[in-house]
Amino acid sequence: LNYIEMLGFVSHELKTPLVALSGYVFMLNDGALGELNPKQKKALQVIEGNVSHIQEMIANYLDLSRLEKGEMKPEFQTINVLTEVILPTIRNLKGLLASKGIKEELENLASEEVLIEGDRNMLTIIFNNLLSNAVKYGKENDKILIGIRDEGDLVEFRVRNAGGDIPHNMREKIFNKFTRISNSRQNKNVKGTGLGLFNAKKI
Repeated sequence: LNYIEMLGFVSHELKTPLVALSGYVFMLNDGALGELNPKQKKALQVIEGNVSHIQEMIANYLDLSRLEKGEMKPEFQTINVLTEVILPTIRNLKGLLASKGIKEELENLASEEVLIEGDRNMLTIIFNNLLSNAVKYGKENDKILIGIRDEGDLVEFRVRNAGGDIPHNMREKIFNKFTRISNSRQNKNVKGTGLGLFNAKKI
């Protein structure tokens, strides 16, 4: 096996036990297994954060494996990118948003129905990586802005946070495989694979 096939195999095998672990975390959070005291709730938040990190890592490795092997083929269809991609992605990131006290702000300057021709799954991967990065590298207790603008035949999307600037010498490199920015006190504890923006650009 080459390293891409190994990444895909290992990541796929990790998905099943992680689903079970995530399910029990949800049940504990929901109180289905009994009331938790404050210390237990704090410990569960740490577990939940690490589970989310592993889930993101597995998703990135599986996406990388499929992209590198040419297995990810777009299936174009007309989709409402706001209701079918962006809003579901925000809902999936609610836990991460809450952990940093960050609010999302949507600025839709396009039509009410943002219809485009695209692949829903691929667009979800792109927006998940962009939005999760905006939250992870954003300033606590602040906000991220998701902007949509109609540009004639094109629709422009913007994601902006209140985090620090990306150094000029890193602005091209951050789209390289396994590249991360961790040279500041704010970013040194941010977890990631260095694959999200690479996968997004490759798609």
